[in-house]
Amino acid sequence: MSRYYGSVCTMSGCLTPNLGDIVAAPFQGDSCWYRARVLGFLEDGLADLYYVDYGDNGEIPIGKLQILRSDFLSLPFQAVECSLDEIQPIGDAWSEEAMNCFDSLTYCAEWKSLLARICSYSQSGGITRPQVKLFDRSHSKSLDIGEELIRLGHAARCPQTAGPTARDGLETGGKSTPTSLQALLNDVAGGLEGDLVAGPSAGGLEERLPTSGPSHSGPTLGSNEEGLLHEDDVCKIATDHSDPGM
Repeated sequence: MSRYYGSVCTMSGCLTPNLGDIVAAPFQGDSCWYRARVLGFLEDGLADLYYVDYGDNGEIPIGKLQILRSDFLSLPFQAVECSLDEIQPIGDAWSEEAMNCFDSLTYCAEWKSLLARICSYSQSGGITRPQVKLFDRSHSKSLDIGEELIRLGHAARCPQTAGPTARDGLETGGKSTPTSLQALLNDVAGGLEGDLVAGPSAGGLEERLPTSGPSHSGPTLGSNEEGLLHEDDVCKIATDHSDPGM
C-alpha cells in the first residue's frame, strides 16, 4: 500500500473527502500510508482521522489524503475497540493521571503483548464492543491492569451489566446469534459498502497491509487480528493510546 501511494502518479489524484469516508492517509512523521476513517474537518484545513488498523487518531492536511483502492479493503480493519470489564473512572471522565497510568501499565507504544480475556460484550450506537480483562504476564508476574488501576486510585469498580457474556449470543430480532471477536471482524468486513470508499477500484492488490504493524514511528498498534483468536476467548493484544474504558 505504501509502495502504491508513494508513487508520483498516484499523488496527482485529487480527493474531496466526506465525513465517514475510508481513505489512504500518511501518519504524522511517517512516510508510510495507512487506511483511515474521516471523523471530521478542522478550521485550519486538517482532517481529523481514525486509523482503522491501529486505533490511533491523527490530523493530516486534507490535500494529502488519497482515494483508497477498494481492493485494499479486502483485509478487515485490524483495530477492535474494547473496554476494561467492570472498570469505570472515579469521576465523570478519565483523568489525565489515570490515562497516563494506563499507558504505563500497558507499555503503550512499546510493542509489548498483553493477555486479554473477553468477559462480555456491550452494545452502543449499533456497535458491539468486547469487555475485557487485561493481564501483564511479563517477567513471571500476572498483573490485572484493571485491579491495579483501582488499587492506585485511578478507577472504580462498576457492577457488570446485563449484556451477553463471551459464551452467550447477542439478541437480534428475537433470535440469539453467536458472538465472537472473529464475528466482529467479519461484521466490519461485511459492512463495507461502496459509499464508504472514497473512490473506485484499481488494479490488483500489490501489498497486503501488515498485521504486525509498521515501524515505531507509525501509528501505535491496537488490537490486531493476528494472534487474537483462541478457542476460549483469550487473546494477546498490544495497546494503543485509547482510554481504559473506551
